[in-house]
Amino acid sequence: MERTENRELLAQLELCGHFLHHRGGGKHGQARILRMLREKGQLTQRELQEMVRIRPGSMSELVGKLEGTGLVLRERSEKDRRQVLLRISEEGEAALARHERENRRQEAQLFEALSPEEQRQLSSLLEKLLARWRAQYDRALFNHKGAGEEKEEGKSCSNT
Repeated sequence: MERTENRELLAQLELCGHFLHHRGGGKHGQARILRMLREKGQLTQRELQEMVRIRPGSMSELVGKLEGTGLVLRERSEKDRRQVLLRISEEGEAALARHERENRRQEAQLFEALSPEEQRQLSSLLEKLLARWRAQYDRALFNHKGAGEEKEEGKSCSNT
């Protein structure tokens, strides 16, 4: 394959990756936090920050926005009144359910330009590339974990 064809493939893959990373309109951080709170029940801000790997200042800002819109509640711990716990509110549950429904709808649309057979072919080709890259390159490059979620190697790095 010619160098220009390789460059074109790389450019296409990079554009696809960029699009997939940013397609949610920047709300992935909020959705991740709401998901973690729904899953764990309640957490301290520090516990949540460590789980989603966000800097303290960014976490404070994000939690402040979520609390300001009524999606997250802050409550004093019954065990230790000095400790403040975060939990998802009913409004947060509803907002997360809407976000997840919209995300599923968008995911269905992403590949509608391809027939089911073309989707299988694309998946097979991508797996072939990933297998080769895993063998050639540092495995740490494939260990991306989005916001406290365990990701399988080779699976999407989307933070939704």
